[in-house]
Amino acid sequence: MKKGIKRRLVLSYFFMILLTVILFEVILLFSIRYYYYNTIEENLTNHAAIFSSFYKEYLEDNSLEEHAEFIIDEYTTYAPAQIQIISMDGRLLADTMGNSQTQMKPFIDVQTALEGKITQFTGTLGDTNEEVMAVAYPLIANNEQVGVVRFISSIEPVKEVFQTVILYLVIIGVFVLLVITLLSYFLANTVTKPVKKITEVAHEMASGNMSARAEKVYDDELGKLAETMNYMASELEQLEQVKREFIASVSHELRTPLTSIKGWGITLHSMSEDEHMKEGLEIMINESERLNGLVNDLLDFSSLSSGKVEFNFEEVHIQDLMNQVYQQMLPRSKRQFISFSFHAENHEILLKVDKNRIKQVLINVLDNAFKFTQQQGEIKFHSYQSGRNYVIEVEDSGQGIEAKDLTKITNKFYKGKSKAGGSGLGLAICQEIVSQHNGSLTITSEIGRGTTVKIQLPL
Repeated sequence: MKKGIKRRLVLSYFFMILLTVILFEVILLFSIRYYYYNTIEENLTNHAAIFSSFYKEYLEDNSLEEHAEFIIDEYTTYAPAQIQIISMDGRLLADTMGNSQTQMKPFIDVQTALEGKITQFTGTLGDTNEEVMAVAYPLIANNEQVGVVRFISSIEPVKEVFQTVILYLVIIGVFVLLVITLLSYFLANTVTKPVKKITEVAHEMASGNMSARAEKVYDDELGKLAETMNYMASELEQLEQVKREFIASVSHELRTPLTSIKGWGITLHSMSEDEHMKEGLEIMINESERLNGLVNDLLDFSSLSSGKVEFNFEEVHIQDLMNQVYQQMLPRSKRQFISFSFHAENHEILLKVDKNRIKQVLINVLDNAFKFTQQQGEIKFHSYQSGRNYVIEVEDSGQGIEAKDLTKITNKFYKGKSKAGGSGLGLAICQEIVSQHNGSLTITSEIGRGTTVKIQLPL
């Protein structure tokens, strides 16, 4: 089970029930043990009291030492346990089990009983490992203690019963733990599944899919959270639509004056003979072209995001298309003193793509590679088949991209710390075009080692 809310909930319930079961069973076992042992002690004490009371008058007229055997023989019929009669000097006078031991003073319960106190003893007697319980009770005659009667009972049967009870309680405890663990697992699912679905929807929203909606499963806090997320997504979707419309509107409005400025700049440049004026007009024309490129990027991205662009899919020899792009970028590599190589596997492969849009992607990716690769650097432009995909790679030895920027580099308007010109929309447009072809665009990079852009298109 992976780390998360479900694991914590299940473990919390498990340990809580485990502690409860252990505590309950320990208390129950102690209670049972106390009940059985206390019952035996009370039974032995009662028999000892009856014995003392029954023979009290008899011992007033007869010697205990002389009649000990007679008394035991007479009482054995009623006795539930072994009986011993002990004199005041600690000698064993009679024993229903025929014990040959004569001196009983070493036993603590006997010593205490010889002092006139009723005493209970639990432990082993003699050489056997059998556990017994003994009650030593003073014998009184003529208001004077004349000896001690000792009732002894084995508690081995009780131990066997106690062990059986322990076994049953352990089995019941394990069964309860299993049931509670299963119940807690299903209970945790009622919490974690909605959270997981909400998280997935949040990731989709973060990736730009504002049409994603969270399902309201329960009418509780999680349900309220799902409703809030859906409301937020609706608001963001409306704002995104307003922003796209605004960008498209502004871009259209800018295109006409920019075209006019560039046109008049070219006209005035051709008519002017003043070198200073020509230099100024060249700057104006170049800046107009740069702004016009930015406006075109904005219009492209706005159209792609809103799904208003129609793609013209046709079967294309992708290697021929790549070669066209290579020949187009080759003069630039010579101007920048950059090694630019091209290699494509299997020239017979046909891909169903929008030729112009894929060409736009390749030019944009290569343009970035040239921007961030220094003189004497290297750019590799190659392709190969991988399973059911055709892979196009642009690998450069440029400055590289920081790890923290890699996940955001395809976001619109994101440029990181780059000071190079551009709108920050190029890779976002490329990502959108490749996605419309059911392909993928991934970027890997290492600072100081270069960047690799991998475009995968389905065969």
